[in-house]
Amino acid sequence: MKNILLLNDFSAEAEHALAYGTMLATALNAKLLVWNIDNYASSMNANRQLVYLQKNGAQQFVKPTEQEVLSSMTEHPLINLLSKEDINNRTIHEVAGKNDVQLVIKGVNTIYEPLDTISAQVVTKSCYPLMLIPRNAPLNLFKQFAYIADLRYCRNNINGFLKELAHNVQANLSIAHISVASIPEPEAEYAKELYRKVVGPNPNNISLSFNQIKERNVKKAADVLVHVMQTDLLVMTYNKYHFSMLTAKDNTAELHDLNVPLLVFPS
Repeated sequence: MKNILLLNDFSAEAEHALAYGTMLATALNAKLLVWNIDNYASSMNANRQLVYLQKNGAQQFVKPTEQEVLSSMTEHPLINLLSKEDINNRTIHEVAGKNDVQLVIKGVNTIYEPLDTISAQVVTKSCYPLMLIPRNAPLNLFKQFAYIADLRYCRNNINGFLKELAHNVQANLSIAHISVASIPEPEAEYAKELYRKVVGPNPNNISLSFNQIKERNVKKAADVLVHVMQTDLLVMTYNKYHFSMLTAKDNTAELHDLNVPLLVFPS
Protein backbone atom coordinates (compact mmCIF):
# COMPACT_ATOMS: atom_id res chain seq x y z
CA MET A 1 0.00 0.00 0.00
CA LYS A 2 1.46 3.36 -1.05
CA ASN A 3 -0.77 6.10 0.38
CA ILE A 4 -3.57 6.43 2.94
CA LEU A 5 -5.80 9.51 2.88
CA LEU A 6 -7.06 10.90 6.21
CA LEU A 7 -10.09 13.19 6.13
CA ASN A 8 -9.49 15.71 8.92
CA ASP A 9 -12.30 17.92 10.25
CA PHE A 10 -10.36 19.00 13.36
CA SER A 11 -12.72 17.08 15.66
CA ALA A 12 -11.66 14.89 18.59
CA GLU A 13 -12.59 11.89 16.43
CA ALA A 14 -10.26 13.10 13.68
CA GLU A 15 -7.44 13.56 16.16
CA HIS A 16 -7.79 9.95 17.27
CA ALA A 17 -8.04 8.79 13.64
CA LEU A 18 -4.77 10.62 12.96
CA ALA A 19 -3.04 8.60 15.67
CA TYR A 20 -4.58 5.38 14.34
CA GLY A 21 -3.72 6.24 10.74
CA THR A 22 -0.12 7.02 11.69
CA MET A 23 0.16 3.61 13.35
CA LEU A 24 -1.34 1.87 10.29
CA ALA A 25 0.81 3.79 7.81
CA THR A 26 3.91 2.84 9.79
CA ALA A 27 2.94 -0.85 9.74
CA LEU A 28 2.23 -0.76 6.00
CA ASN A 29 5.22 1.43 5.14
CA ALA A 30 2.80 3.88 3.53
CA LYS A 31 2.43 7.65 3.51
CA LEU A 32 -0.45 9.23 5.46
CA LEU A 33 -1.88 12.14 3.48
CA VAL A 34 -4.02 14.59 5.50
CA TRP A 35 -6.85 16.49 3.80
CA ASN A 36 -8.25 19.27 6.00
CA ILE A 37 -11.86 19.10 4.88
CA ASP A 38 -13.42 21.56 7.31
CA ASN A 39 -12.92 25.21 8.06
CA TYR A 40 -10.63 25.59 11.04
CA ALA A 41 -12.47 28.42 12.81
CA SER A 42 -15.95 26.89 12.72
CA SER A 43 -14.87 23.46 13.92
CA MET A 44 -12.29 24.38 16.51
CA ASN A 45 -14.62 26.51 18.61
CA ALA A 46 -16.71 23.58 19.78
CA ASN A 47 -14.30 20.68 19.80
CA ARG A 48 -10.80 21.55 20.96
CA GLN A 49 -9.66 22.25 24.49
CA LEU A 50 -8.28 25.64 25.27
CA VAL A 51 -4.54 25.83 25.71
CA TYR A 52 -3.13 27.29 28.90
CA LEU A 53 -0.48 29.88 28.17
CA GLN A 54 1.47 32.55 29.99
CA LYS A 55 1.22 35.87 28.18
CA ASN A 56 2.76 39.12 29.27
CA GLY A 57 2.91 37.88 32.86
CA ALA A 58 -0.83 37.12 32.94
CA GLN A 59 -2.32 33.64 32.94
CA GLN A 60 -5.06 33.11 30.39
CA PHE A 61 -6.67 30.53 28.16
CA VAL A 62 -6.35 30.87 24.40
CA LYS A 63 -7.23 28.71 21.43
CA PRO A 64 -4.29 27.16 19.57
CA THR A 65 -3.68 28.75 16.20
CA GLU A 66 -4.38 26.85 13.01
CA GLN A 67 -0.66 26.65 12.35
CA GLU A 68 -0.03 25.14 15.80
CA VAL A 69 -2.62 22.44 15.15
CA LEU A 70 -1.38 21.68 11.64
CA SER A 71 2.29 21.67 12.62
CA SER A 72 1.55 19.07 15.30
CA MET A 73 0.33 16.75 12.54
CA THR A 74 3.59 16.82 10.64
CA GLU A 75 5.95 15.63 13.34
CA HIS A 76 5.83 12.07 11.99
CA PRO A 77 7.96 11.56 8.84
CA LEU A 78 5.21 9.54 7.13
CA ILE A 79 2.57 12.31 7.37
CA ASN A 80 2.05 14.81 4.54
CA LEU A 81 -0.49 17.63 4.49
CA LEU A 82 -2.17 18.05 1.12
CA SER A 83 -1.65 21.52 -0.30
CA LYS A 84 -4.40 23.78 -1.61
CA GLU A 85 -3.20 22.98 -5.12
CA ASP A 86 -3.82 19.27 -4.41
CA ILE A 87 -7.45 19.75 -3.38
CA ASN A 88 -8.68 22.97 -4.99
CA ASN A 89 -11.94 22.33 -6.88
CA ARG A 90 -11.34 18.56 -6.82
CA THR A 91 -13.67 15.76 -5.77
CA ILE A 92 -12.60 13.08 -3.29
CA HIS A 93 -12.27 10.65 -6.18
CA GLU A 94 -9.99 13.07 -8.06
CA VAL A 95 -7.84 13.81 -5.00
CA ALA A 96 -7.45 10.11 -4.17
CA GLY A 97 -6.64 9.23 -7.77
CA LYS A 98 -4.14 12.05 -8.21
CA ASN A 99 -2.29 11.05 -5.04
CA ASP A 100 -2.30 7.28 -5.66
CA VAL A 101 -4.43 6.53 -2.59
CA GLN A 102 -5.52 2.96 -1.77
CA LEU A 103 -7.43 3.62 1.47
CA VAL A 104 -9.37 6.53 3.01
CA ILE A 105 -9.68 7.00 6.80
CA LYS A 106 -12.11 9.09 8.84
CA GLY A 107 -12.74 9.36 12.57
CA VAL A 108 -16.29 8.78 13.86
CA ASN A 109 -18.02 8.68 17.21
CA THR A 110 -19.41 5.17 16.63
CA ILE A 111 -19.76 2.78 13.70
CA TYR A 112 -23.47 2.39 14.49
CA GLU A 113 -24.19 5.80 12.96
CA PRO A 114 -25.07 6.29 9.27
CA LEU A 115 -22.34 7.89 7.20
CA ASP A 116 -22.07 11.65 7.13
CA THR A 117 -22.06 13.53 3.83
CA ILE A 118 -18.28 13.47 3.35
CA SER A 119 -17.98 9.75 4.16
CA ALA A 120 -20.90 8.90 1.88
CA GLN A 121 -19.15 10.67 -0.98
CA VAL A 122 -16.15 8.36 -0.59
CA VAL A 123 -18.19 5.17 -0.95
CA THR A 124 -20.60 6.45 -3.59
CA LYS A 125 -18.45 8.72 -5.75
CA SER A 126 -15.08 6.99 -5.61
CA CYS A 127 -13.71 3.48 -5.90
CA TYR A 128 -11.74 3.54 -2.64
CA PRO A 129 -12.56 1.72 0.62
CA LEU A 130 -13.25 3.87 3.69
CA MET A 131 -12.05 2.89 7.16
CA LEU A 132 -14.10 4.42 9.97
CA ILE A 133 -12.17 4.76 13.23
CA PRO A 134 -14.36 5.02 16.38
CA ARG A 135 -13.32 7.60 18.91
CA ASN A 136 -12.60 4.89 21.53
CA ALA A 137 -10.88 2.37 19.25
CA PRO A 138 -7.69 1.06 20.94
CA LEU A 139 -4.46 2.03 19.23
CA ASN A 140 -3.63 -1.57 18.44
CA LEU A 141 -3.02 -2.91 14.96
CA PHE A 142 -5.82 -5.31 14.03
CA LYS A 143 -5.03 -9.03 14.06
CA GLN A 144 -8.41 -10.61 13.33
CA PHE A 145 -10.86 -9.23 10.83
CA ALA A 146 -14.16 -10.44 9.43
CA TYR A 147 -15.79 -9.68 6.10
CA ILE A 148 -19.53 -9.72 6.87
CA ALA A 149 -21.55 -10.59 3.77
CA ASP A 150 -23.89 -13.12 2.27
CA LEU A 151 -21.37 -15.57 0.82
CA ARG A 152 -23.33 -15.67 -2.43
CA TYR A 153 -22.60 -11.96 -2.92
CA CYS A 154 -18.95 -11.81 -1.82
CA ARG A 155 -16.84 -9.81 -4.25
CA ASN A 156 -13.51 -10.99 -5.57
CA ASN A 157 -11.93 -7.53 -5.49
CA ILE A 158 -12.77 -7.20 -1.79
CA ASN A 159 -11.42 -10.67 -1.05
CA GLY A 160 -8.20 -9.80 -2.86
CA PHE A 161 -7.78 -6.49 -0.99
CA LEU A 162 -8.40 -8.16 2.37
CA LYS A 163 -6.02 -11.05 1.73
CA GLU A 164 -3.25 -8.62 0.83
CA LEU A 165 -3.98 -6.47 3.89
CA ALA A 166 -4.04 -9.54 6.15
CA HIS A 167 -0.70 -10.61 4.75
CA ASN A 168 0.88 -7.18 5.25
CA VAL A 169 -0.16 -6.87 8.91
CA GLN A 170 0.06 -10.62 9.65
CA ALA A 171 -3.62 -10.87 10.57
CA ASN A 172 -6.26 -13.60 10.30
CA LEU A 173 -9.14 -13.18 7.86
CA SER A 174 -12.57 -14.77 8.11
CA ILE A 175 -15.66 -14.61 5.91
CA ALA A 176 -18.64 -14.16 8.23
CA HIS A 177 -21.62 -15.38 6.22
CA ILE A 178 -24.97 -13.91 7.24
CA SER A 179 -27.79 -14.65 4.83
CA VAL A 180 -29.84 -11.76 3.50
CA ALA A 181 -33.24 -11.93 5.21
CA SER A 182 -35.22 -12.60 2.03
CA ILE A 183 -33.00 -15.49 0.86
CA PRO A 184 -33.05 -19.01 2.36
CA GLU A 185 -30.00 -20.17 4.30
CA PRO A 186 -27.69 -22.35 2.13
CA GLU A 187 -27.08 -25.97 3.12
CA ALA A 188 -23.86 -26.32 5.09
CA GLU A 189 -21.85 -28.44 2.62
CA TYR A 190 -22.90 -26.25 -0.29
CA ALA A 191 -21.82 -23.17 1.69
CA LYS A 192 -18.38 -24.68 2.36
CA GLU A 193 -17.89 -25.55 -1.32
CA LEU A 194 -19.05 -22.09 -2.37
CA TYR A 195 -16.62 -20.56 0.12
CA ARG A 196 -13.71 -22.45 -1.44
CA LYS A 197 -14.69 -21.15 -4.88
CA VAL A 198 -15.39 -17.57 -3.77
CA VAL A 199 -12.26 -17.07 -1.67
CA GLY A 200 -10.02 -18.75 -4.21
CA PRO A 201 -6.30 -19.47 -3.80
CA ASN A 202 -4.33 -18.09 -0.91
CA PRO A 203 -0.85 -17.32 -2.29
CA ASN A 204 0.15 -15.39 0.84
CA ASN A 205 -0.53 -18.33 3.17
CA ILE A 206 -2.56 -16.23 5.60
CA SER A 207 -5.01 -17.77 8.04
CA LEU A 208 -8.38 -17.93 6.25
CA SER A 209 -11.59 -19.20 7.81
CA PHE A 210 -15.33 -19.36 7.17
CA ASN A 211 -18.11 -18.77 9.72
CA GLN A 212 -21.67 -19.57 8.70
CA ILE A 213 -23.57 -17.41 11.18
CA LYS A 214 -27.19 -18.38 11.81
CA GLU A 215 -28.00 -15.13 13.60
CA ARG A 216 -29.51 -12.76 11.04
CA ASN A 217 -29.56 -9.72 13.30
CA VAL A 218 -26.36 -8.05 12.12
CA LYS A 219 -25.93 -5.98 15.28
CA LYS A 220 -26.09 -9.07 17.49
CA ALA A 221 -23.77 -11.00 15.16
CA ALA A 222 -21.25 -8.12 15.10
CA ASP A 223 -21.36 -7.99 18.90
CA VAL A 224 -20.44 -11.69 19.10
CA LEU A 225 -17.71 -11.31 16.47
CA VAL A 226 -16.09 -8.45 18.40
CA HIS A 227 -16.60 -9.41 22.03
CA VAL A 228 -16.53 -13.22 21.84
CA MET A 229 -14.46 -14.02 18.75
CA GLN A 230 -12.02 -11.13 19.33
CA THR A 231 -12.51 -9.58 15.88
CA ASP A 232 -10.83 -6.17 15.75
CA LEU A 233 -11.74 -5.07 12.21
CA LEU A 234 -15.20 -5.43 10.64
CA VAL A 235 -15.64 -5.26 6.86
CA MET A 236 -18.84 -4.57 4.91
CA THR A 237 -20.11 -3.20 1.61
CA TYR A 238 -21.85 0.17 1.76
CA ASN A 239 -25.64 0.32 1.74
CA LYS A 240 -26.10 -3.39 1.32
CA TYR A 241 -28.24 -5.44 3.71
CA HIS A 242 -25.61 -5.87 6.42
CA PHE A 243 -24.43 -2.25 6.55
CA SER A 244 -27.99 -0.97 6.54
CA MET A 245 -28.88 -3.22 9.48
CA LEU A 246 -25.77 -2.24 11.45
CA THR A 247 -26.51 1.48 11.14
CA ALA A 248 -30.33 1.31 11.44
CA LYS A 249 -31.90 2.85 14.52
CA ASP A 250 -33.14 0.15 16.89
CA ASN A 251 -34.18 1.40 20.30
CA THR A 252 -35.11 -2.09 21.49
CA ALA A 253 -31.65 -3.62 21.02
CA GLU A 254 -29.12 -3.63 23.84
CA LEU A 255 -26.02 -2.44 22.06
CA HIS A 256 -22.52 -2.81 23.37
CA ASP A 257 -19.84 -0.46 22.11
CA LEU A 258 -18.16 -1.79 19.00
CA ASN A 259 -14.90 0.09 19.44
CA VAL A 260 -13.25 -1.47 16.40
CA PRO A 261 -12.70 0.05 12.95
CA LEU A 262 -15.22 -0.62 10.20
CA LEU A 263 -13.87 -0.94 6.65
CA VAL A 264 -16.57 0.00 4.15
CA PHE A 265 -16.24 -0.78 0.44
CA PRO A 266 -18.17 1.08 -2.26
CA SER A 267 -21.30 -0.73 -3.37
